[in-house]
Amino acid sequence: MFKALVPLSISVLVGGSLLAQTQITAANGPIGVAASQSQLLFTQPFCSDATGALPVARGVYSVDPTSGIASLYAPLPAPISSSITTTLGGVTYYCAEDYIALAQSNNAGGFTPGAAYVTQGSAIFVVAPGGSTVTQMSITGTALNGPGGHSGIGFDTSTACLTSPYVAGSSTYGCNLIFSSEAGIWTVTSGGVATQVGNAISTLPGVEVESPSVTPGGVLYVTVEDDSGGNAGRGSLSGLYQLNALTKTLTLTGTSFNGVASPEAIQFVPTTPCSLTIKGVAYGAFLSVYSAANPGLAFPTDSFIDGFLATAVAPNAGKGIVSFEYSNGSPFSTVDDIQKFDPATSLYTGTFANVPEQLEGFNIVTCNVPMAPPPPPQTGCPATQGFWHKASNWPLVNAVVGPITYKGLSNPITMAIGGTTYTQAQLLQLMPSGGLHSGDYANSLSQLVAAILNVAAGAQHTTGGDAAISSDNTALSGHQIFCGSGLCGPTTSPAMPASVIATVEANQPALDTYNSAVGLKCTEGSGLNIPGKN
Repeated sequence: MFKALVPLSISVLVGGSLLAQTQITAANGPIGVAASQSQLLFTQPFCSDATGALPVARGVYSVDPTSGIASLYAPLPAPISSSITTTLGGVTYYCAEDYIALAQSNNAGGFTPGAAYVTQGSAIFVVAPGGSTVTQMSITGTALNGPGGHSGIGFDTSTACLTSPYVAGSSTYGCNLIFSSEAGIWTVTSGGVATQVGNAISTLPGVEVESPSVTPGGVLYVTVEDDSGGNAGRGSLSGLYQLNALTKTLTLTGTSFNGVASPEAIQFVPTTPCSLTIKGVAYGAFLSVYSAANPGLAFPTDSFIDGFLATAVAPNAGKGIVSFEYSNGSPFSTVDDIQKFDPATSLYTGTFANVPEQLEGFNIVTCNVPMAPPPPPQTGCPATQGFWHKASNWPLVNAVVGPITYKGLSNPITMAIGGTTYTQAQLLQLMPSGGLHSGDYANSLSQLVAAILNVAAGAQHTTGGDAAISSDNTALSGHQIFCGSGLCGPTTSPAMPASVIATVEANQPALDTYNSAVGLKCTEGSGLNIPGKN
C-alpha cells in the first residue's frame, strides 16, 4: 500500500464549487480515524520500532475539541510479527495499519458503549472508554487471519441493530464487530467468538479487503485494494464489493472505477447524521491524511487529520462515501478520490471531494456513542522566550496551535505563521541571543514564537494568549517576516505594512504575560513536554 509515489497539487472540487476540508490537527503517519459526537480519535504511526516508541508512541490519540491538539489516549503494542518491515539507521521498524471503530450505546451486540476496537494484523485490541485500559480480545471460533498488516474493522450498524428492543435474528451480521483482511471477512461477537462470513477475493498476496461497512438495510460492503502487481493498488481486482451473505462471495459493484483507482474506505451516512464540534466548528466526517506531499514514505512528517463540515455530509444521508488512496490527476488515478455511492443503484453518483494527498482512513461521525470523558487539560507552565532561544528545548511533537501549524517531528522543524512556513533556524534569529532580536517588532515576534512553543509543549492556555496568537497570525497572513538577512518592513521588498507591525507590537504585552505565567501560579517550564525532560 505504501509506495514511493509522486504527489500532485489538485483542487478539491464538488459540483463545480470548492469543498474545502479543514486541517484539525497535525499527526505522524496516521492510519485509522473514528469520531463520535464528543470525541475524535486516530491511530499512528504506520511504522514503529520494536518498542513501539519511535518515531512517536504507537497508539490511539485523542484530539481536544477545544484546542485541536492531539495527545496519546491509549498506547498500542508494536507489531513485531508484522510481515512489513523497513530498516533505517540500523534499526528495524515494524509496520501495520491500526484501524479503529467505536461501539454505540444502542448496539444490540453487547459491546461496551464508547469502547474503541482497534485492529492490528490478526489481533483486535479493545480500548476502554477514556483510554484507561487496552486489552487484546481473546478470539475463539474461527481464527482471524490478517497476514498483510492491512486488516479493517467496523460494526454492523444496520437499522435493526439500532432499534430498541432488538429483534433476534433481524440482522444478517448479528450486530457484531466485522473484521476484514486479504484472507476474508469475519464477524466477532462481544465475547470474542469469530465466524468467517466472507471468503478471500484471491490467493494472490496484496489483494487487501478493507473498511467493512453495513448499509441501514443490512448489506455489507468492503473496499478491495489490489496491489498484487505493485500497481499502486489499482490491479484488476480493485474496487468496491458487496458480500453475498449466503455464498460468502464478494461481487464487484460500481464497476466504473475497477482497476482505475485504489479504494481505501467506504462509510454510509446515517439517516440522521451527527456532528462533532471542534474549536467551535461542527464536522460530520474526518479523514486521515497519511502524507500531504510525500506519499509512500514510511515516516512522513507532513500528516494531518482533516475534517469535513457537517453541512457537507448531511445531504448524503443514506448514501455511501468512498475514499480512494490517491488524487485525480496523479499518475495513479483518473477519478476524484472521495466519491458518493448509491447502494440502491450500485452506482457512483458524483464527487464528494478531491484531496491532493495520500489518504488512509475516512470516518463519518458515529451517532449514539456515550459522552466521552473530557481529555485531561494541559497542565504545563509556560516558559519565557529566553528558554525557547535554545533549539534543543523545542518540543518534538506535531501540533496545531490555533491557526498555526508546528511540526516538531520534521527535519528541519518548521512553524507556519500567516500561511508561510518558516524553519527553526529562521525563527531562532528572532529569539534572545538571535541576530535579529532587536526592537519592539522583533521582540513581539519572539514572544509569538515562544507562546506557540509553550502551547505545543503542553502548557496551560489563557484566553489572552490564545487571542493574541490568533490576532498575530491574521495580521501576518500573506506577508513575509524575513527579507534577505533582516526583517521585512514598510520600505523593504516585499514590504511589511506598518499597520501589521503595529498590530503585532500591540499583542506583545498579552503574549509576554502568558509566557511569563502571570496569574497561573506555577513554576516556569514545569510539566512541559520537552526533549529529555518528559
